Amino acid sequence: MGNKELLNEINNQFFTYLANDFGLTHPSHRLEKWYELSFDDFKQELINRDIAFDDTTISDWEEYFTLQQEKVKQLQQQP
Repeated sequence: MGNKELLNEINNQFFTYLANDFGLTHPSHRLEKWYELSFDDFKQELINRDIAFDDTTISDWEEYFTLQQEKVKQLQQQP
């Protein structure tokens, strides 16, 4: 599987989790490029979309976000 396919897979999985956890089926333009955001900016985008979350949920999401973002960055750096 090539880098582009892996990036698409990570992105699709990320948006599936967003939909499952928060009911977000139509992400904003900024959220479409979630991997370019800091976690605080990502969280603010959720708040702007009137998405409520508790501390446990956001903590889990911070860990997941960071891991997935790192995968994307590593794939983007590969030739």
